Amino acid sequence: MDGSFSEELSKTEVQFKDHPGWTALANFDYREVVQGIYEDWITLGCRIITANTYHHCYDVLEPIFGDDNVKKAFRQAVNGGHVARFAKYKENEVVLLVSIGSYATKLRDGSEYTGAYAKTCKREDVFDYYRKQLEMADNSDHDGILFETIPTMKDVDAIIQLSKNSGDCVVSLSLEKLNLRDGTPMGEAIELLLDADNVIGIGINCTDPRDGESQLQEIVSYGWLETHRFIFIYPNSGESFVNGSYQGERAELHKLVDKWHRNGAIAIGGCCRVGLNEMKLIKEAVYDINQKIEPEKKEEPKKKMVKTKMNPVVESDDDSSESE
Repeated sequence: MDGSFSEELSKTEVQFKDHPGWTALANFDYREVVQGIYEDWITLGCRIITANTYHHCYDVLEPIFGDDNVKKAFRQAVNGGHVARFAKYKENEVVLLVSIGSYATKLRDGSEYTGAYAKTCKREDVFDYYRKQLEMADNSDHDGILFETIPTMKDVDAIIQLSKNSGDCVVSLSLEKLNLRDGTPMGEAIELLLDADNVIGIGINCTDPRDGESQLQEIVSYGWLETHRFIFIYPNSGESFVNGSYQGERAELHKLVDKWHRNGAIAIGGCCRVGLNEMKLIKEAVYDINQKIEPEKKEEPKKKMVKTKMNPVVESDDDSSESE
């Protein structure tokens, strides 16, 4: 799958870093730039791309641009993905997912990395946020919804309750070791997501890549693969964001791809600070796996398996040699 949209957008003329809508600003006045970034991912070999809608928060953008313009720009951001994939491949060769960020994208305070709002926000406020985001998603043409950087059980609850009629969804968790950012053991979220028929995938994103292997093992231990559902992993660069800047060493993500695949990951990409250069190395690692490696047999699950409506193929495609 793809990498960090903001990392690539920062290389363009779009001055978004001081805007309340962050990367969503590009959906209004720089649609050709947005489409160009989609095309860059597809050209690289990504077979899953996400629309630039993560930061397209209705409540943040509506006071600035107005109701109609916010909804129109959301649809156009998704449509740009269609144009990009038609320009490069047939429609069914690239999956286009709408991205919806956690409630933290409304707060714009970085709490997707802390889950701090879990102690103070009202349940109805979180539900209201997701209702508005899902309304825009449901009125756009896509292959599924990717809920990203989900740090709290309040978010998980709202997603499960409100997305039942929104088609296939993947829920990607923001983790600190084996806990959500609000301190909840990730196993509690996994169990709830297993029982949601429309959730066809679980993900790990914007977490320390060095923790990815143990986090994947935790997901697999609950029987996720036995239900024939996807596991995504697309962590950040390994740096820490401290006092307004990134600090610490970058991880070599491509050297971790083999371990991630062996522990059940079928879709592999990057999040914060992981741009095209890093993704090229990840792509090469994925190509190597597709040629010679299959996931190892998993241990017996902790939980009774549930069936999904979808039965995705999780084996590597040796003939296609395509990066996800």
